[in-house]
Amino acid sequence: MTTTVELAPKQVAMKRRWTPRTFGVAWASQIGITTAFVLAWLIFTILAPDTFLHSRIYVSYAISVPYFGLVALALTMLIVAGDIDLSFPSIFALGMVGYVGVEHTTHSVTLGVLATLAIGAAAGFVNGFFVTVIGIPALVVTIGTQFFYRGLTLVLVNGKSYTLLETTDSIAGRLLVGRWFGVPMQFVWFVILARDEQLCDRQLLPQPRRRLPAAGAGRRLRGRHVGLRRAGNRVGDVRRGVPDRRH
Repeated sequence: MTTTVELAPKQVAMKRRWTPRTFGVAWASQIGITTAFVLAWLIFTILAPDTFLHSRIYVSYAISVPYFGLVALALTMLIVAGDIDLSFPSIFALGMVGYVGVEHTTHSVTLGVLATLAIGAAAGFVNGFFVTVIGIPALVVTIGTQFFYRGLTLVLVNGKSYTLLETTDSIAGRLLVGRWFGVPMQFVWFVILARDEQLCDRQLLPQPRRRLPAAGAGRRLRGRHVGLRRAGNRVGDVRRGVPDRRH
């Protein structure tokens, strides 16, 4: 009979000592990306100091970058899980149709945003069902649903255009695209979600160190892939749920 003794986390941390060499090996990609970013910023600052030493350009970045970064956070998890989703632009448009329909009917921006999230989750569930349960390749499924969701959007809109001016002064509008001490709220949400992406990875992505029975592992992976698609579409729909406030 053998006895396995597990070391306490404190003892493990004491045994693993960080040196400049081990730190550089462990964080090589992050160090390289950060170094390249700093060098590029210095070059642009030297060439155009009036632009890159003023706060306006950084506020502009804080307004525009999160609209793509929020989508990239969710899609990165999906790609790491071994799948792809090409239908998200059409789901954005379909979600906006749901938002406009609910908001113009109920005059409630909050209900419109909730409807957008529900449409994104439902579309992601449909994609995940065909990929993980039926077994159709994700590339084929999402190309097909891309045209389906886009066509459904065009049919529902019927060539009409709608304004979103009433969302500007709403509570949801201020929370999503307002300002917090001068910082655009979309950038605040982007930082919060980017900080919590590691927690989402632990909950949704496969864990290679865990030993799961074959059947249980298959169910877990299918559930994670469906959950990733729904999460990605919900994030994208929040990005499109309210208009951009560039001021």
